[in-house]
Amino acid sequence: MVDGRSDGFSTSSIIFEKTEILSTEVNSLFSEIREFTVENWEDMLGSFETWGEVPRKINSLIGEDDHMLIQTEQGDYKVQISNYPAAGMRARIRSEDERVDWPCGGISYRESDIMLIWPHGGPGLTAEDVLRRHLHSGDIDSAVQLLERCGTALGSAHESLSAVWSGPPNSKSWNSVLTRLEEATDSRTLWRAPFRPGMPAVLTFGTLSFSCFTESPSGTMRIRPTTPQLTDAVGKSLGIEWPALRDLASLLNELGELCMTDLSSDHKTLLRKALIDGWQSVEGSLRTGGRKPRKALQILGGGLAIWEYEQALSRTMSSRKTENTVHYSSRRLLETVSSVQRRLFTIRILSLLSITGLATGMIGSLAIIFDSGQFGLPASLAGYSVFAIMRFLYAKAAPPPEAVFN
Repeated sequence: MVDGRSDGFSTSSIIFEKTEILSTEVNSLFSEIREFTVENWEDMLGSFETWGEVPRKINSLIGEDDHMLIQTEQGDYKVQISNYPAAGMRARIRSEDERVDWPCGGISYRESDIMLIWPHGGPGLTAEDVLRRHLHSGDIDSAVQLLERCGTALGSAHESLSAVWSGPPNSKSWNSVLTRLEEATDSRTLWRAPFRPGMPAVLTFGTLSFSCFTESPSGTMRIRPTTPQLTDAVGKSLGIEWPALRDLASLLNELGELCMTDLSSDHKTLLRKALIDGWQSVEGSLRTGGRKPRKALQILGGGLAIWEYEQALSRTMSSRKTENTVHYSSRRLLETVSSVQRRLFTIRILSLLSITGLATGMIGSLAIIFDSGQFGLPASLAGYSVFAIMRFLYAKAAPPPEAVFN
């Protein structure tokens, strides 16, 4: 992963350039947020494109990390700054899903959103804050209910986003990104998937965290979209849209990190199941190309597991680039991939044997119909018996989505 910068643009406080990530040029933003001033803000508005509700005359500005708090005569605003700007937020806003706290406006350069703006509504507790409290106190029941509500909010948002746009699974491009991630992280793993029809490309949020979820006093869980992360930015630069399962996988990856406590394996599986159940409980199947959401999650054909793998690689790459410690959950997941693949091999053999048994049973049935001697009945009984036994073993061998990496 080599960085190279070109095609830049700058103001007194912002530098917008190109950075090479995974052999792909992506937009990158460099800014000194803590030194940002009211004058910087006015200068920036004159240099970049604005859309929606953007405050122009401001009284004060406080910058911290990748956020700014702006005060005006009419009210306060919170500004989220994207390190890897990309286009697409305005297309997503068209879904108008009430489960999403959409930005009221933004600032862009060449259609790439460099800043997203929300009316400032007070600090509030995020789902991450509440979940940490539940886990710290050992209140698993409350944690399960919270995760179900997060999953439901995400499923609802995905269903609305899928109504705006969806496309066929992009197997070639998705597998290409997996290859680049494996090379960039010096991974010893190798995993590709055919990406079956249950995984259409849709407008997604990208890499999510529980800090994006907040709950209103009335109990409505809402999502505040996050800015693109490294792999999200690569996808945008390559013109790739991801499946809805990828967003869910990003939350499961973070959940694994939050569960680095003395929780039992059963409790961790229960928490994962709650998030998955909430997501798949939403009515409709636009987000899964018309297939039942539960079926789309299954491990054969990639399912949810392949995107958990991709998220583990993405977070490993991000940690290396920022010189942070690799997440424990990502490292552990990558260590278990080989055993998961061996299990998949066994499952495929059982599936092949069941198909062979079914074909034998059908041939035997045809022989009985056409009265072809003594062969028909034994072949039919043997074939259907093999089919039934292999299908039973197949169902038992394939782990449910919540148990694949636990």
